[in-house]
Amino acid sequence: MVIHYTYPVNEQNIKELIDRINYFQGKAESLTINISSLGGSAISGITIYNYLKTLPFPVITRNIGTVESSAMLLYLAGSHRTSADTAKFMIHPIMFSVNESLSYDKTKQILSCLTLDIKNFETIINQETTNLNGKYNVKEYLESETLYFDKTSAYQCGIVTEL
Repeated sequence: MVIHYTYPVNEQNIKELIDRINYFQGKAESLTINISSLGGSAISGITIYNYLKTLPFPVITRNIGTVESSAMLLYLAGSHRTSADTAKFMIHPIMFSVNESLSYDKTKQILSCLTLDIKNFETIINQETTNLNGKYNVKEYLESETLYFDKTSAYQCGIVTEL
């Protein structure tokens, strides 16, 4: 089965992706997901990563344009990961948007949530890439800097598994 995923990573789109995979699950021997996404929600990225890791058949992911932010977790769920020659990858600091006044306690809760999201992202990226093959400190980039990769540098860091 081949799925093209070119959407934001959010609760609704991940639900639809899971429903689609579940519908074909008994008929599929493998799953290929062609991805081009700017990312989105951290929890939705973690959810789809964990779901794909439970499937009883191989999951192949391919970057067909850009894999950024939480879409990186969707991509890393593949046991076999490839990329178009002109594709890019991006890891950036985890963010949280608020449009309201926050109490001290609410701010502490948000910070606690962000800290856990960083830890979970870091665990998944390190696990799937062997700590970006020792080339970068993942936590540093999830907290304060943005990191871009082309296909070759993504391969060198263990994000892409085959050129």
